[in-house]
Amino acid sequence: MSFLKTDTNKSTGVSCFIGLATLLPFIPLNHFAGKVVVAAQDNLMKARDERISLMNEVLGAIRMVKVKSSSLYNLSLFIMAVD
Repeated sequence: MSFLKTDTNKSTGVSCFIGLATLLPFIPLNHFAGKVVVAAQDNLMKARDERISLMNEVLGAIRMVKVKSSSLYNLSLFIMAVD
């Protein structure tokens, strides 16, 4: 048990407390940085949702125009065939 009575244990205890004292101020800073990142991600997701819903609306309108135009074309072909 002679290794427990060395001078290195005394200096290890002091350096441990110095390390903890250095780390403690960064805990709130890390928490604040996490909140900022989460808020930025929320804003980004809202913008993406708006953009995707707008694109879905535009694509739906294009599909509707395409269906209407093809049905008008088929109707004109039918009328020409009847005449």
